[in-house]
Amino acid sequence: MLENFAIFCIEQRKKVLLVVAALTLVLATFAARIDVKTVFEDLQPGTHPYIKVHEEFKKNFWWYKYYYFHDSVHKRRYIPDACS
Repeated sequence: MLENFAIFCIEQRKKVLLVVAALTLVLATFAARIDVKTVFEDLQPGTHPYIKVHEEFKKNFWWYKYYYFHDSVHKRRYIPDACS
């Protein structure tokens, strides 16, 4: 049975190639639409004491994430004058 399938694929190689290429394009289209992101809060144990301390200090340093990650064009770090 497997030999018959192999013979069919060789004899009809152009049609098999078109089917495989079409299937690859369809799957590539769907794969390009997948949004992959990591939410670190979901990965951390919320009841751990270190995480509770981190959450408390995160409230005071909200500006760091904003200023550090939002200037990707010039690749500069901005530190507000009040904190320097």
